[in-house]
Amino acid sequence: MSKSTSVNIVNLSRRQLLKASAGAGLLFSLKCRLAHAATETAQKSELNLFVNLYSDNQLEILCNRSEMGQGIRVSFAQIIADEMYADWQYVSVQQSIGDKRTGNQNTDGSRSIRLYYNKLRLLGASALYMLKAAAAQLWQVPVTQLTAQKHYIIDTRTGRKAAFGELAELAAKQSIPDEKSLTLKSKEQFEYIGKGITSIDFNPMVNGRAEFGQDVMLPNMLYACLKRSPVLSSEIEAYDDSECKKINGVKQVLTLGSGAFPAHFNPLPAVAVLAEHTWAAIKGVRALKVDWKQTDYHGYHSDTDLHYKTKNLTALNAKQRAQKKPDTPLPNDLNQFSATYVLPYLAHAPMEPPAASAVFHSESNLEIWACVQSPQAVQQKAAQITGLDEKNIRVNVTFLGGAFGRKAQPDFVMEAVILARQTGQPVKVIWQREDDIQHDYYHAASITKHTARYQHQRIHEWQAETCFTPIPSLFNINKTHPSGGEMQDLIRHNYAIDSQKTLSFPYPAQTRIAWLRSVANIQHGFSIGCFMDEMAHQMQIDPVEHWQHLLAKNDQNKGLNAALKQVYQSSGWSQKSHLPAGEALGIALHHSFASDIAVVSHVSVKDNKLLVKKVYISAHVGTWVNEDRVTAQMEGSVIFGLSIALFNKISFKDGAVEQSNFNDYQVVRINQAPEIHVDLVPSEAQPGGVGEPGLPPVAPSIVNAIFAATGQRHRQLPLNQFYQV
Repeated sequence: MSKSTSVNIVNLSRRQLLKASAGAGLLFSLKCRLAHAATETAQKSELNLFVNLYSDNQLEILCNRSEMGQGIRVSFAQIIADEMYADWQYVSVQQSIGDKRTGNQNTDGSRSIRLYYNKLRLLGASALYMLKAAAAQLWQVPVTQLTAQKHYIIDTRTGRKAAFGELAELAAKQSIPDEKSLTLKSKEQFEYIGKGITSIDFNPMVNGRAEFGQDVMLPNMLYACLKRSPVLSSEIEAYDDSECKKINGVKQVLTLGSGAFPAHFNPLPAVAVLAEHTWAAIKGVRALKVDWKQTDYHGYHSDTDLHYKTKNLTALNAKQRAQKKPDTPLPNDLNQFSATYVLPYLAHAPMEPPAASAVFHSESNLEIWACVQSPQAVQQKAAQITGLDEKNIRVNVTFLGGAFGRKAQPDFVMEAVILARQTGQPVKVIWQREDDIQHDYYHAASITKHTARYQHQRIHEWQAETCFTPIPSLFNINKTHPSGGEMQDLIRHNYAIDSQKTLSFPYPAQTRIAWLRSVANIQHGFSIGCFMDEMAHQMQIDPVEHWQHLLAKNDQNKGLNAALKQVYQSSGWSQKSHLPAGEALGIALHHSFASDIAVVSHVSVKDNKLLVKKVYISAHVGTWVNEDRVTAQMEGSVIFGLSIALFNKISFKDGAVEQSNFNDYQVVRINQAPEIHVDLVPSEAQPGGVGEPGLPPVAPSIVNAIFAATGQRHRQLPLNQFYQV
């Protein structure tokens, strides 16, 4: 006989739990952190939009990009503080709300440092000049007589000095200098840029003070969970909420969303359960019965479709995208080799599923809290669906518990906005893991065929043909060919190959397609990395030597050459023949996001069990800001790439996603993670991308290592369909 248990649901935040359980150590940490915050009586002076200086010396730097684990907040602070000759103990970071004045806030494309590195240096130098101008006015001396050191302006003749805080108010009244008049530091003078400074956000994340999207709590808040349309464009036909409304804590059941095209950032058709607490909302959704209207997409089976397109690729309507013509006629007696590579749909699966909260303070005033990559896109979309002016929509950006591109699409935020308006109360929409896996904006499945004509260990002609649903289909369902941006790193004419041609084939959208970490470079890097290894085997040449031939005689390949040289040394490639039976090394290279990456993987294949033992990654990323964060991004790229190689696959049956959680959409776990060796290749070049370029060469390096160990080629992922992993 079963027992019924009465449970009292308490909304206990992560911070409250940690505060209650951590004891004196946590309280000490909190006191130390608070000691570095500006005091309530300190006067704030704005030197520019990104730099606030307080009378007690606190230096507050604005970050207009979203923090999702990449360390952008500490990197922004390092750049500005360095050019200001600031003392790091006084530095803090303020997260920007959605604000057009701060420039592009869309945190994607590995662009944050690339986009803002020079601008931030100039902002720091400008603030420093204003401090010097203030001291010059105060002391009645020329600005040229002044220097700066560790949060002080110093008179080089008399030795007198003034702390930044003492000069803050007067500095804010100075004219902003012309950028052309500013002198930036030389690389040798850097104190913070290039160093592995611990993230400013480390302590708050450990002690629970950091606020993520799931953490937001507002007075009188309703918690919402939704049952969404499982198939693209399917609308609600009927629903039964009778059992749902019997659940204690459930307050309302509402419908929202539309299946109309284009999908854009619109909420999917859904039935929402709003409750006093999360558990009631979850139970309510489970109790809902919803019938969905049939659409043409209900007949979609992804595996069947991929197989058909792979078999009949050349029968589709090709579109030529680029061509490199030979300078002289090609030899007539060339050998030919072709290979086709197939990748499935992929999901983002960030550790923190989407979450957003919204409240209307009045009919014309909306405030939002959300873990988003683009607060300005949130403002624009919210204005569109509410009719409000963007200036009356405040978007507060929380920390993002991972994103990988998913949180650039604010559909989940619009759900909160719509429900807050319908209920007249603050609403937090919470996605469960199953919601995230089954209602994502997916990375497109892809087919890529490479054909080479070669002779005497040299490729003379290379044709690349690719087929995948383009991201622009999100905004126009009739877009079926990849965009120019999605093709750019497949169309590279830097290799020592005489003739090249690139074609694309149509792949109409069957689901929502959008950006995922490294975007189309996932398939480009995989297919090129594998194919060049296959060509080395065909031409009976070592893969490293083949890459050296490909990259020769072109200054644009300096970064790849440097990365190749470093990974060759680090991995002990020259000694690979001494590895035990069943073990081998594989190599792959790829250029993307203005960075060059070389990866060598060391695998073991014994009794059909695949183990990736070590991964060596060499990164030529130009000038880097935070060595520790760049290294961490490379390590994360290896884990992400390894997950794609071994496990990741989203499949559709009858138009709906078959996977639901980490049990069937697995990511690499601790016991499966290899030893990772990262080398950052020194460079004087401008900063390249960091968050994404490390990913593309990982999977092909593993596949190439498997071939070296077993003689078995794999042109389709994931590998767990072939091996025990």
